[in-house]
This record gives sequence, structure tokens and C-alpha cells, in this order.
Amino acid sequence: MKRIILQLAILLMYFGKTSPLLAQDTDTVFLQNLEIYGLPTEKYAAGSSIVRIDSIAKISQIHASLSDLLEQESSLYFKEYGYGMLSGISMRGTSSSHTAVLWNGINLNSATLGSTDFSNLPVFMFDDIQLHLGGGSAQYGSDAIGGSIILTSKTDQQEGTKLQAHQTVGSFGQFFSGLKAHFGLNRWQLSSTAYRRREKNDFPFKNTSKYGTPEERQQNADVHNFGLMQELSFQPASNRRFSLNAWYEESENGILPIMSSNLQESSYERISDRHFRSSFQFEQQQAWGYLQATLGYVHDEQIYNQQAPIIAEHLLTRLLYDKHISQRLNFKLGADWRYVQADVESYQQQRQQKRADAFASLAYLPYAWWTLNLNLRQAWVSAYKAPFAPALGSEISLHKSARQQLILKNQFSRSFRIPTFNDLYWQPGGKPELRAEQGWSLESGLLLKRENLEAEITYFHTNMDDWIVWLDQGSFWSPQNFRKVVINGLETRAQYLMVLASWQLRLSAQYSYTSSINKSPVSQYDRSKGKQLPYVPLHRLTFNTHAQWKSWSADMLSQWTSERFLTTTNESALEAYGLLDFRINRSISWWKTQNSISFRLNNLLNTSYQNVAGRAMPGRNYQLSLQLRFTD
Repeated sequence: MKRIILQLAILLMYFGKTSPLLAQDTDTVFLQNLEIYGLPTEKYAAGSSIVRIDSIAKISQIHASLSDLLEQESSLYFKEYGYGMLSGISMRGTSSSHTAVLWNGINLNSATLGSTDFSNLPVFMFDDIQLHLGGGSAQYGSDAIGGSIILTSKTDQQEGTKLQAHQTVGSFGQFFSGLKAHFGLNRWQLSSTAYRRREKNDFPFKNTSKYGTPEERQQNADVHNFGLMQELSFQPASNRRFSLNAWYEESENGILPIMSSNLQESSYERISDRHFRSSFQFEQQQAWGYLQATLGYVHDEQIYNQQAPIIAEHLLTRLLYDKHISQRLNFKLGADWRYVQADVESYQQQRQQKRADAFASLAYLPYAWWTLNLNLRQAWVSAYKAPFAPALGSEISLHKSARQQLILKNQFSRSFRIPTFNDLYWQPGGKPELRAEQGWSLESGLLLKRENLEAEITYFHTNMDDWIVWLDQGSFWSPQNFRKVVINGLETRAQYLMVLASWQLRLSAQYSYTSSINKSPVSQYDRSKGKQLPYVPLHRLTFNTHAQWKSWSADMLSQWTSERFLTTTNESALEAYGLLDFRINRSISWWKTQNSISFRLNNLLNTSYQNVAGRAMPGRNYQLSLQLRFTD
């Protein structure tokens, strides 16, 4: 396979008919989906920090997992249990269960665990990726305390045929194949996306847990993923559309063992997942407003070490109405209802839960230079009390001219997280009387926009109460609403674009400082009070450079993560580490195709590091990618 790809790459590079202009458009233009319907995230999010991942970054990492992309393109931290293994996000000093992950409006977080494994979400499957940093429960519901990840996959309203094929091979048995096909005819649009990913992950590493630090090959870390997404839309009139989205994915992976057990086959474990997600949506745009109705269904299944399967099912309905009253005033009303059912052996019986949410939003411009947003949400959960979640945001244009604009952003919000089924029903230990986690958040920042520069700095503060902690009860563990956490931090991001003749240079940087302090000791002898939470780095920095000349482009990608404490008392920590990656790409246009060939070196400096204690990570490795696009 490697030989075939290399031969095809040589043929395209030296015998393809290259058009520099078309190649430049393919590699550098910020792609925007044509959206006739739907509400932009920013409409009712004044004062919030919202980051959209641009097309250059997505193309360079289109074969990768969502955690790999976001770790490189933002200052977010991911706790990874080895390369390609379970990956949980930490946004603004919170845990992975405090981030809402939404696909076409459906929360993907597990009903049993309360979080999403980002290693199983491939970039290839999504048309748009946005980060909404900070408390967002008033807009997105439960879990959105640290922030939200907004994933979108929708059919374009375009006539004709578009095909896209992607192939990547790399070190340690990496193999990724992806195919997208779009067909548009009159009022019908059909899109199909499929991918397959295989990795042996048998990389060499120095085993520091054994005497003499011998070099070993990583064992039991193989990855096998497959996904298929089908999208169909019908537009009977210019102001009306029906759409259906169905997404199936499966994975079967080894669980990377700790370094001391790397060669002990008796300790090896495996895990498999099956997910089916679907949504049916109706949209209508009239003079009286915009109406959207959604019906969604999700089936999650996980098998750990050939034990009894863990199964959870969701049924979701949502109704949303948005009205543009005047140039100064917009409002939105909505409600959703969700039925969740879980079948888990440790619950002793099948468990169900009904949830209902009512929400409202108001966007008001008292003056041309001032925008105000008010978001309100009330949730009801069967046999449970959920908190009221308001949010008030403001954006003031301090200065505006033909060349630049300076904006002051402020937001005050309340967010919450409903306990998971494991928290409530796991036996022994689960507690149905647990309260919802909740927190008040404040953020304030400045956004500068110039012709070729955009920069933002944001201060954020969160007070969290009733943080759920599983505590050792002697013969079993049990969750309690025990911890109070105070989070303070600073985020900065900047992007600069310079164009000179046939040259383009883009520089981007993100930095975050996050202090996430526990204020509640477990007992009078507990020394965790006033200490940083485990696996929350104080500092994280990324700096990326993208340069292009005609049909050639190159990227230098760097990231640095400070030490992370391993215990609540901060007595031990993982060392800080930095990574440097390099990518070179050539774009080629031939007949009706726009193609690209790229070569990438990851961990260029061969850094030895650990993201989670005792789990090895790969050293220097390469990836060779070929992408073909056809449009008719």
C-alpha cells in the first residue's frame, strides 16, 4: 500500500497539470458552508469566547481524531491514556464531564459515564467545528460548565456531484481511509461519508518503570475504527427543508497497559464500542419567523473485557422558534424533551429518566455600538430537581474605524450538570439523592480586529458547588456532593495573516493560564484544600506557522504543556513537555480534480513524555497523505 501511494504521489506531482491559482484556493481559503437555514452560534452568545476551527487546520489533520486537532489548534488540554486511547477534555479547569459535546444539536456525552471519548471522533466526519468556551448551560443545557464543543455535519445546497477521497499511511501501522460523496439534483441533496482507521501502535519506548530503562515495543494498543454517515435533505420550497442525518460508528481497541505491565499478557484488556446517532429535522422560514423541529435517537453500547454490555438509549424531541422583530431586537423560544434508558448489569435493573427543558433568548442592540444577550433555561428531571440557568452577555465596541475595531466582552452565567446514571444507580455506591453540580461563571475580555490581525484576551472566574467526588467507603466507592472548586484563568489567542505577491504567511498562537483550586477537604486530615486539581496544567501554549508559495505550503506546529499534578495534595507531578510537528504539502489541479499530497513529521524532536502517568507515548513518527477532490 505504501508503494502504491508513493507511486501515485510521484505521478501527480510530476505529470499532473498544475494550476497555482486553483491550488492556492484549495489550500488557503477559509471554507464556509452555505447555510440557508439554522441559527449561527454567535447570535445569542454576546460576551462569550467562540472559536471556529478553520479549513487549513482541518485539512492538515483531516485523518486525525478530534482530540489531536483541538490539542494542536487551541490551548485546551486533553487527558490521553496513550496514543489513540481514551481521551477526555479539560476546558477552563473542569473535568471531561463538564463539557457538552453536541452534534447537530444532540448531546453526545454518555448517559452512564457523563463524558465523550474524543479519540473516537474523527475530524473527517464534520463540516464545521466550533468551541464555545465557558459556562453555556443556558444555551446548551446540562454539562456545559467548562465549555461546549459544537459539531456540525449538513448537506450543502449544491447541484452536481462532489467526491473526496483521503488516504493516510504512517509509522507504527497507521492506516486511515476516508471517502465522501455528495449528489445534488433539483430539490434533493444526498451525502455519504465513510472512514476506516487501523493502527498497530507498536511504537518503541524506554520503559522508565523497569530497572535499566530497557527499550520495549508497546503492546496491546491496537486501534480499529469504522464509521458511516448518511445525510439526506429535501427542499420542496425555497423557505422549507426536511433533512435526515444518520451516523454509525464502531471501534474495537486494546487498552494500552501501564508501562510496568507492558509485556504481561495476563494484564491486557480490550474494549469495544457501538454508536448509532440519528436526527430528523424540519425547518421553515416565513415572515412570521424561523421554525425548527427535531427528532433524535441515540444508541450507545460498550463491552469491556467481554463482560455484559453497557447499553444506553436516548430519544429526543426539540421545537425552536426564532423571530427577527427589528434591526435592534431578536428573540428565541424553545423546548425539548428527552427520554433516557440504560441497561447496565451493575444497576441491578433497567433505569429510565425523563428530562424536559424550556429555554428563551433575547438579543438586543440598545445602541449601534452595544449588544446585549439574555439566555434563560429551566430543566426538569424525573424525581430530581434541576437548577435554573440564566446568562447575561454584553459586547461594547470601544473603537471602530475603517481599519480596526476594539470590542469589550463580558458575560455572567450559571451552569449545571445532572449526575450520570453511574452516579445515581451504580451498585454498590450509587446515590439517587445526589444534587446537580452547578457553578457561577464570569468572564471579561478584549477583542481586537484589524485588517490582517485578530487578537483576544479573556479573564475567567468560576465558582463551582456540589462537585461530585467518588470517595472510598472501605469495601466500595460512593459519590458525594463534596467538593467546592474555585477556578481563575486567562486565555489569549492571536492570528496574523500576511500576503506578499505569491507568498502567504499565517501565524497563530494560543495561551491559557488555569488555576483550578479545591476548597473543600474530605476530612480534617486531608491536605488537598488550596491545591490545584490533578491533571489540570497551569500553563498551556500552542504556536503554529503556515507558509505558502504558489502550490506549495509548509506548517510548523508547536505545543507546550506545563507539569500536571497526579494527586489532590500536589505531592507528585508529571514533567512538562513540548512537541514540534512539521508538515509539507503540494496542491495539484488536474482535469476536474483538486488534489494534494502531504508529508508530516510528528514529534520532530523525538521527545519522551507522558500525558497520563505510566502510559507511554510515541516518539518521532511520520504520516504520508493523499487527498483527491472531484467536482462535476
